[in-house]
Amino acid sequence: MDNPESNSDMEYDSMVDAIFQKDKTESVDFEVAFTALLATGVFASLPTDTLQRATLVVVASSLLLLTVVRRMAIVGRFAKETYAIQKSQIPIEFASFLCIYHIINSALHYTADTLPFLNVNGLWVNSSILVLSVLCVSLHQLTFRDYFLYWGAYFYNQGHTFRNAVDNKDTSPFEDAIYSFMSTMFFKLAYQSLDGYIPEDDSVEISILNEFMTTIEENVWEDKVAMKNNLSAYTPIFIGSILMFMTPILILLYIFP
Repeated sequence: MDNPESNSDMEYDSMVDAIFQKDKTESVDFEVAFTALLATGVFASLPTDTLQRATLVVVASSLLLLTVVRRMAIVGRFAKETYAIQKSQIPIEFASFLCIYHIINSALHYTADTLPFLNVNGLWVNSSILVLSVLCVSLHQLTFRDYFLYWGAYFYNQGHTFRNAVDNKDTSPFEDAIYSFMSTMFFKLAYQSLDGYIPEDDSVEISILNEFMTTIEENVWEDKVAMKNNLSAYTPIFIGSILMFMTPILILLYIFP
C-alpha cells in the first residue's frame, strides 16, 4: 500500500493533519493558547512552600517559552523547524503534565478545605486524574466523534513509517526485525482504533483507511498476520505507558506530598 497523499490544495505533513485539515501553524497556535491557560492556572495557585513554588514557576515559565520557540520555528523562514519541534515535544508534554497535575491537585485540596471529610493524598489525586481522563475522552468521542479516528490514523501513519524503513533496505537485519515488529504492532492498533469509527466521506485519506480495514478483514495483508480482535497488540503499548506514567508520578509525589 502506498503512502497516503491528499488531493487537497494544501499540503499536510501526515494523514492525521490531512483528515482534520490542520497544519503545523494551527496546531502550535492551539498549543500557545492551551499552555497560556495552564500557566495562568499554575501562577494563580502557587503553593507557599518555597521549593514547590520555585519548581512550578520554572515549569510554567519553561512551558510558555517552549511554545513560543516552537511558534517561531514554524513561522521563521530559515529556522530548523523539524529539529525544534522534535526536540521540544517531550519537554513540553512533561511540563504540561506537571501543570495539569498541580492544577487538579490544588483544586482537590481547595475542595477538601471546603468539605473536611475528604482526605486528599497522592493516590486520591492520581485516581482523580485517571477518572477525569476517561470522562474527557468519552465526552470528546460522543461530542466530536473523532477521538478514535485520530489515533487510528496516527497509528496507521506510524505503521507505514516503520514499514517504509524496512522496504528501503537501509537498515540492518536486527533493525529490520525491530521495525517489522513495530510496523505490525502499529497496524494492529490502527485496526482496533478505527474499527467502527471511520466516518462516511469521499476524501482520499478516508478511502485509504477504508481500504486498509478491508485488507485486514480479508486477511490478505502481506505479513499474513491476523490482526482482528487481537488484544495482545495492546500489551507493548500498555507496558510502555505504565512505565512512562509511573516516572512522572513518582516525581510528583515527591514534589507534591
